[in-house]
Amino acid sequence: MAVATEVGFQTVESTQQFLIQGEATNVGGFTVNQDFDPEVEMYLRKNTILWQLIQNKLPANAPTVKKIQEGALPNVGFINRGSLAAAKVAPLQNTQTATQNDLSDPGQEVKAIAGTIQFNHFGRSMSEQQGMPYINTVAEETRDLLVAMAREIEMNLFKGDATVNPLSFNGLDKLMHSGNIVTCDVTDADPDNLTEVINRTITRATTDRDIMRRITHIFCTGAGSLQVQKEVGQALFYQNQSEITPGFKVPGIMTSNGMIPIVNTPYINDLDGGAGSDIMRIYLVDLDSIEWRGVYPHGGKETLEPQIFDITQFVNGDPLVEQRMALIYGTPYAKSRGRGIWRVDCAVEPGTVWNV
Repeated sequence: MAVATEVGFQTVESTQQFLIQGEATNVGGFTVNQDFDPEVEMYLRKNTILWQLIQNKLPANAPTVKKIQEGALPNVGFINRGSLAAAKVAPLQNTQTATQNDLSDPGQEVKAIAGTIQFNHFGRSMSEQQGMPYINTVAEETRDLLVAMAREIEMNLFKGDATVNPLSFNGLDKLMHSGNIVTCDVTDADPDNLTEVINRTITRATTDRDIMRRITHIFCTGAGSLQVQKEVGQALFYQNQSEITPGFKVPGIMTSNGMIPIVNTPYINDLDGGAGSDIMRIYLVDLDSIEWRGVYPHGGKETLEPQIFDITQFVNGDPLVEQRMALIYGTPYAKSRGRGIWRVDCAVEPGTVWNV
């Protein structure tokens, strides 16, 4: 039984029904071009922020993305100028292993996010016979599939946890270096000032002698944004605005690292403390240190954005889509073992947070 498949942004001809796969083999038959690029991009723009801001989208060079970390710099120092010929001069001594590269990176595994929808032949026939009196079911379900894909990517970029779900990739919270959490409390009798804590943390992060970095964006929930707005002042908060993606402006605050945009997102989890203090989580991120490492699905296009895969039967020469799948392979990767990600945990009054 001949089976001709061509997937990606194209349809698939088949003489039988089968599940959509991430691979394809061209045996022959018809091909109908269906370019979903504009639709995919539109729904990504509407439903993601962090995904759009990650500019470093690169092919993965292995199933687990790892990087070599440069070792320590050699020891140098002042010595007695008359002892240079001595067999051993302490400040100049560097063993063979003292400056070797660190190969212990556990890496991040490339993962797959997918979703499929199926179309019933009889139901579709009846709907088309009646002139689709309510909605175009195929178009509506494709829209929902793309929205769900975009939101799943965005949510896991923040709070993905491969320990809880081995099929998931790790998000910012798990990629962050363990020593990069700062706490503050605005409920004490002598309360901290959240904006000062943020500024102090950014100054600390950007003046590290060993790892030169800059904080480019602040991410928080709506509650976190309101707390900063309360301290800075509404007028000043909204006067300082940055355009982070075309046509999308957000307020910012002036720091020692310049004006930094504050981006609200519903995908961060604050902590509900019950009768005790709630905890707001505010992420300070150097987006230049965050990469997306992906794999081009075989049979698709050379793009690391989500792609649409179809199975289509040809009935009397007419294409009939039976199944549609959205698919993406990849994982976020934080350079320098997550040292470009910081988190401020701020204790606030009970009942202040709502995204938990």
